[in-house]
Amino acid sequence: MKTKTAKDVLVEYQVKYQFKDADLMDLFFVSRQMVWKYLTGRAVPSADRLMKIAADKAGEWEGKMALDVLKARGITIANFNFETEKAVVAA
Repeated sequence: MKTKTAKDVLVEYQVKYQFKDADLMDLFFVSRQMVWKYLTGRAVPSADRLMKIAADKAGEWEGKMALDVLKARGITIANFNFETEKAVVAA
């Protein structure tokens, strides 16, 4: 069984909700080129931005998507340092 990646989650949500690149640009505050990198798996959204989206958009598809991307990256609220806004990942 293949583990989902951040790219897999983003593509899954793109298919389900039919959002445009501009929607992700607004959501993540990034360029179209960066959105393309997210959707092709060459880059992943930052954990701090994903946490902010999850909090700001709780109950909406954007918030669920942010939590799912974090989960795919192995980051949970339990291992996120809110003071430094960085994930604490055990080595």
